[in-house]
This record gives sequence, C-alpha cells and structure tokens, in this order.
Amino acid sequence: MKPSACLLPLAFLLASCDVKPPVAHPGSSSPTSTQVESGPDRVLTEKVADEFLENQKLKLDDYTGIEPEAAATIGKYYTGDLNLDGLTSLSPEVAVELAKVNGALSFAKVTTLSPATALALRYRKGVKLNLDGLTDLSPEAATALSQRSTSDLSLLGLTSISLPTAAALASHPGSLNLGLTNMDAAVAAVLATGNSHLSLDGLTILPYKVAFELSKLRRDLSLSGLKTLSPEVASALARHSGLLYLNRLETISKETALAMARHQGPIYLGSFKEIPPECKDVFGLGMFRVGVFR
Repeated sequence: MKPSACLLPLAFLLASCDVKPPVAHPGSSSPTSTQVESGPDRVLTEKVADEFLENQKLKLDDYTGIEPEAAATIGKYYTGDLNLDGLTSLSPEVAVELAKVNGALSFAKVTTLSPATALALRYRKGVKLNLDGLTDLSPEAATALSQRSTSDLSLLGLTSISLPTAAALASHPGSLNLGLTNMDAAVAAVLATGNSHLSLDGLTILPYKVAFELSKLRRDLSLSGLKTLSPEVASALARHSGLLYLNRLETISKETALAMARHQGPIYLGSFKEIPPECKDVFGLGMFRVGVFR
C-alpha cells in the first residue's frame, strides 16, 4: 500500500548552516592573548604556571612538556577551560593534578594514553575532555576514561577501533565524538548499546548493515559526513529514535525522504536552504522550517 504523500509524520528540520549539539573544544584563545616564544621541547615550569595565573590570557599550547610542580599549581589554583594542545605526552602524575581543574581540558597532540593516565583523568572535575591526538586506544584506557559519571569525550584521531575498545567506550555516559572513517557492523552494534550521544561525522560511506545496527541507538546520532543517502540505507536509519544529524547531505530523493518518514525524532539537514520541490509533499504539515535554526 502506497503511503499518503502529504500526511507522513516527518520532522525534517533544515538549516542554512550546520546544527548539532556542540561538541566544544576548550581553550580557544582571545586574539589579544600573549604569545610565547616558539621552539622545540618547551617545558611548562612552575614559574610559567605562576605567570599564567597572573595573566590568564597567556597561551600555554606552545609548550610540549610540563613539570609536575607546574601541573600541581595550575590544578590547585586555576578555574576555567585549559588548552594544553602542545603537550605530546601526559604522565599519570601530571594528569592527576590537571584533573583538578574545574573546566574543560584539551590535550589535542597527546598521541598515546596509558591506562594509568586515563584512570587519573577519570576523576577530572570538568565535563569536557579533548584527546583528538590519540590514534589508538587500548580497551583498558577506554574503560578508565568511560567511568566518568557524565562528560563530553572527543576522540577525533581514532579512525578505527577494535571491538573490545568499542565495548569499553559504549559504557561512556554523555557525548562521544569519534573520528572513525570506517566501521563494520559488529562495532556499530556494540556502540549502539551505549548511553552516549554519538557523533560519527568521519563516516562518508554507510553500508546498510552498519546503518541497521546504528539505528538501535536510543540517543542522538550524528552522521554529518554523509553527502548522499540511498532509500535502502535511509530505511534502515529510520528505525532510530532520537535526534538524527545529517548536516552534510547534499541531495535527497523523494524515495529517500519517504523512507525516512518513519524516523522517531527530528532530522537535521543543515546543508539544505530550501526543500527540494519533489519532496515538499513528504514533509508533514506544520513540521518544517526554512532558515537559520537556532
């Protein structure tokens, strides 16, 4: 039986720009921030930490290392978002001290994370943690990171993960931002059991089986790396319940729109400025808005 073309319950919310829960990275500096001298192996000392407390516009992201005493000073006295994106390594001793900062933490160039360091970061006071430099994450470290009660965790450097690591990350509460560029159905099935808002914007191709497994997630899902969506994959995704972000989708056929009509929750299409004419009769009455969605 053919569905009615104009009475389908679809909540397509379009925007002229991307709309999605911000996955904010801490530490963006004011244009007037004091610049430190560049150079190899710059170590953040206790003296520099004291100067930073006196002038918190001082940028710290040019330092590639940090003394434990400096970390202790910052952890004890500083409140606010902390950007240490120059650090290339993070010891458990330093992580313990920096975890005391009541603000977002960013370590975007740290490439490896031991389970001991991950455990130290588990007790961080801030709710946002950026570890986008990690290219690999052990199941043990993933388990430790995921034990924080509520947090936003960004791991954009992870382009692929093992099944055990996926299982550990699935227990993470809050928002989970992964940089995966490929995924099999088994990993998708494990991640879908989690309780996180899941962002997978690195995926540019979505096989049917992966879409089917991801549709079982009962939290918000972002797939804003996709530029096209077939009716078959759309039909699989339509089983998802929650907010669905497809902010890079460039085209949508009437067949795809019809398939998505069963989706339980709003669908954000940030790249669209207007409804494709052939799809206008699919978007349910009174449920569609054009323009900048705020």
